[in-house]
Amino acid sequence: MTTGVVLVVPGGVEDEMAPSGGNIYDQRIRDGLASAGIGVRQIAVAGTWPQPAEAARAELARSLDSLPDGAVVLLDGLVACGVPEVVVPRVARLRLAVLVHMPLADDVGLPGDVAAELDRRERETLVAAAAVVATSEATARRLVDWHGLGSVDVVPPGVDHAPLSSGSETGSEVLCVGSVAPLKGQDVLVEAMAGLADLAWHCRCVGPPRDLEFTGGLNGRIEQLGLADRIQLIGPRTRKQLAQLYADSDLLVLPSRA
Repeated sequence: MTTGVVLVVPGGVEDEMAPSGGNIYDQRIRDGLASAGIGVRQIAVAGTWPQPAEAARAELARSLDSLPDGAVVLLDGLVACGVPEVVVPRVARLRLAVLVHMPLADDVGLPGDVAAELDRRERETLVAAAAVVATSEATARRLVDWHGLGSVDVVPPGVDHAPLSSGSETGSEVLCVGSVAPLKGQDVLVEAMAGLADLAWHCRCVGPPRDLEFTGGLNGRIEQLGLADRIQLIGPRTRKQLAQLYADSDLLVLPSRA
């Protein structure tokens, strides 16, 4: 196995009860590098990324400073892009690449001043990085055009093959998977399903409540529409539990503002 890459990810990346597509992607990058014979050291840094407290910033700085000169480091953009004051001073000593899942300012619901500041910080980080990697061609084009980057590499996610869903006995089970937050658009789904109240269906929304204010408002709207017995926010599930939910469902829906 060749000496390889240090992968810096958000804390909780392995927590099955706090799932996210970004976490799974990071895990697959790690495992894919290892299977290719490239040594991988993972460093998980806890914090409220991309807007961490000072303790998390200091921990990230200590982690980077502990690495030898010339080390190849792949930082998840959620960790790196909001803290150029930590990342940029270290680009001369380390070979830093940043993996961007989504531009920070694209998160729906951010106040305008917060989005603008995150956008500025992201640009400063990415312009200084030795390399930038995106998870899709669309994101890569956006980063090049918006931040004026010379190039962005693309590593699209793969898929796991699964058997066909057996579905439910009634044929009316609807499944929505994603963190409960404005970006994911569960509120749009609720309004759409309210317009189909005359049809037979039951909808389960699976995912952690990332935005508690939004989640509370969503539950209130479901009650207001008289759909509490038909739309359920059931929280996160493990991969095994989620696989069973997929198998038991008849329709997968993906409302999204991304």
